[in-house]
Amino acid sequence: MRHFPKGFLFFFLLNKRLTKKYSFLIILGMVPLLVAGLFLAAREDSGVLHILLCQENQEDLLSEQVIRELLEKDSILRFSREASKAAACEEVRSGRADAVWIFSDGLQEGVDNYTSYREREEALVTVVEREDTVFLQLARERLYSVLYPHLSFGLFQNYISLELAEEEVSQEELRAEYQMAEVEGSIFQFSYRNSQDAVDGQADGNYLLAPLRGLLALLVLLCGLTASLYFQQDREAGLFLRLPGGGGKLFPYLYHMTAVVDAAAVVLLTFYVTRIWISWGRELLLMALYCVACVGFCNLLRKLCKTIQRLATCIPILLLAMTVLCPVFISLKHFFMVQCLFPAFYYLHAVHNTYFVKYFLVYLAVLYAVDFLVGRPGSEYQK
Repeated sequence: MRHFPKGFLFFFLLNKRLTKKYSFLIILGMVPLLVAGLFLAAREDSGVLHILLCQENQEDLLSEQVIRELLEKDSILRFSREASKAAACEEVRSGRADAVWIFSDGLQEGVDNYTSYREREEALVTVVEREDTVFLQLARERLYSVLYPHLSFGLFQNYISLELAEEEVSQEELRAEYQMAEVEGSIFQFSYRNSQDAVDGQADGNYLLAPLRGLLALLVLLCGLTASLYFQQDREAGLFLRLPGGGGKLFPYLYHMTAVVDAAAVVLLTFYVTRIWISWGRELLLMALYCVACVGFCNLLRKLCKTIQRLATCIPILLLAMTVLCPVFISLKHFFMVQCLFPAFYYLHAVHNTYFVKYFLVYLAVLYAVDFLVGRPGSEYQK
């Protein structure tokens, strides 16, 4: 217990010293800048594909209804209206748009002809593309989904009128019968395996905000790696020789912990403000585990690199590797042996999969065991 006041004093002094380093303050300042940039980008018109919607007849009611539905519903596809077919095709030809969907004149009549199996020379919708890609094929599924309700009602109407009804049935009666079988709400419910969350609130958000948690987690690790650079710089300058006993065996961990805790506090506040917060218990527990993992990872990397030049060279390479291999943007399944080396991999998986907390604890035990074997803490940093 007598070591606690000394530890807190070291923590306070190291924290005060960090606030005088402009590079560390710049990294912390990247957190609000990154969040603000993502939110500004999310407010702008964005999408995986840009698709133009065009009508041959501006007065056609059904095509107007379909286009309005495409424009108003949230989607990762960006739709915009174009009055002129020639101008829309020119946009596609120049690469400013990925495709144009041209709705034919008399779309309702075309639907009736199609569902009653009568011949129709023109297609209901003409699709113009520079090339056919997987994304454009998936985008056409969105087109089918908005046309399907009208096609299904036409099939229902023709079947009732031609096959079952002995007398003429009005449109109002058919529409009422059809809507009785209409299902409201979503067929699917999204949740994470081994998670208490029934539905993830981020699933309905803008896709540009999806990697926010992963990017901020990497910023916490970057602060720890920056502290490793400061540590090596101070060690080479002989600053630790002035401390009693070199600062103690736990001093390297305390040195890294100050930077990591500061970054974690800013990141947790950002999670809360941006409403990607899950719960107090889980967020604090996982961030605490992540901070401990970042400290051990950074200290071990510092020992392996041995010089500040090697460490500075490894930092951008490692951050790039973790951005790709950890589930920041995408989740890869074929590089598990490499992924399991990085603390961000366990943290990002444990957020929505409580079973990963066990793996996280095993990782911490192995990490600190290796760190202890590589070099005894408290002896390798004295000049």
